[in-house]
Order: sequence, then C-alpha cells, then structure tokens
Amino acid sequence: MALAADSFGTVHGLVNNAIATNEPKALVEITTADLALGYEVGPRASFLLMQAVHPLMAAAGGGSIVNLGSGTGTGGEPKWGGYAAAKEAIRGLSKVAALEWGRDNIRVNVICPFAESDGVKLWKQFTPDDYAKAVRRVPMKRIGDVRADVGALVTFLLGSDATFITGQTIHIDGGIGCFR
Repeated sequence: MALAADSFGTVHGLVNNAIATNEPKALVEITTADLALGYEVGPRASFLLMQAVHPLMAAAGGGSIVNLGSGTGTGGEPKWGGYAAAKEAIRGLSKVAALEWGRDNIRVNVICPFAESDGVKLWKQFTPDDYAKAVRRVPMKRIGDVRADVGALVTFLLGSDATFITGQTIHIDGGIGCFR
C-alpha cells in the first residue's frame, strides 16, 4: 500500500481476485491442507489487503473495494467444498466491512462471475464434461467474457456512478445463480 500511495498519492479502489484450489474432489476427501490452501490465498489475502487499504481510503474520503466471490459458494456445487467455503468467507468479510466502513465512505461489494477466466479454462481442460454441463445450465447459454462482462461491472462498482452501492453480492453469470 505504501508503494501505491507513493506512486499515486492514495488508493481509491481495490479488487481482490485471488484464490487457489486443488479441487474437484468429494467433501470427504478434502484435507485440512486443501482447505488451508484456499483460505490462505483467498479470504486471508483479501482480509489483509482490505485492512491495509482502509486507512488510505478513509484518509482520502472514501473508496471502493470489489471482492470476487463465486456462485459455487452462494449456491453450492458438489466436489467444490473447500473452494465454496473460501469464497463464502470472502463474502462474509465483505459484508462486515461494508457495514463498518460505510461511515468512512468506503464501499465494499462482491461479484460472483461465471466467465472464461484462466481458472475456468483449466476447469474446461481437465473436466470438460463438468464444464459443458455447467454451460448448459446457464440461461444465456454462454460463459461470460472477462473484459466485457466482468470488467465492465468491476469498473462500474469502482467508479463514481456506484456511490450508493455497498454490501451487495452481484451475480454476473448469465442467470445461472438467479435463484440463490
């Protein structure tokens, strides 16, 4: 954060988009090491970065944080228990931060995308049948575009047109999570 503040004067936006997993595997096969992997890279990193950026944003009069969750967390998905748990932990931290930091004019939101990210490309490569099944469940019958679909929403949430949006979870998934 010090480097960002030195380079740009302050920090007005933060996007937390890190996660790690070695799933899919059945819940009974997930080890504590598997769970720790997801938690260390996802919720712990998001937590530490949010704590680190808070003083800068508060001093600057506010800012916006966008954390990436997952429909796998909000709705559940067999064989993705550790991943789902880590993503829901990020969502929980985000809700608390939104409630506590609103007075500092810091907005905190979660997006749950289903887009052609590098992780989704690997999923498609290693378990193509599961990937195809998921695509068939999307009402729009396609996977989102990382830049046009997800990037546009992130840009909006970070920008000045979204100054009264905080504490929200927004699914950007072609409708697959519409009943969660």
